[in-house]
Amino acid sequence: MIGYPGETIEDIWKTVRFSARSDLDEISYTVPYPLPGSKLFERHMAYVDPQKEWSRDRENTVLVDFGFSEKFLKKMIDLAEKAHHIAITNGDQTASDYIDSRRKDIEAVLKDH
Repeated sequence: MIGYPGETIEDIWKTVRFSARSDLDEISYTVPYPLPGSKLFERHMAYVDPQKEWSRDRENTVLVDFGFSEKFLKKMIDLAEKAHHIAITNGDQTASDYIDSRRKDIEAVLKDH
């Protein structure tokens, strides 16, 4: 999960780095999604936009603003998925280098919102 309440930008980068390893067979990312009945929903139900809903597989819709834009979180998820693939095909160091090369561009998205 990327962008959970209380996470910092550095926490998100650590998650991406941790998951960009060749020893993980599969990865899956999502944004915090407050499902009815969950503690997350109970804490934030007043802020859930009922007009937003996931309408297709692998779509990450932000229902509650936890401090990061949907655009930023989607870019981080895309980066993490690609970095994991790079780790499997070209090694962990190459994946780490790829993450480093994308950081400045991705963090620019934060300034846009």
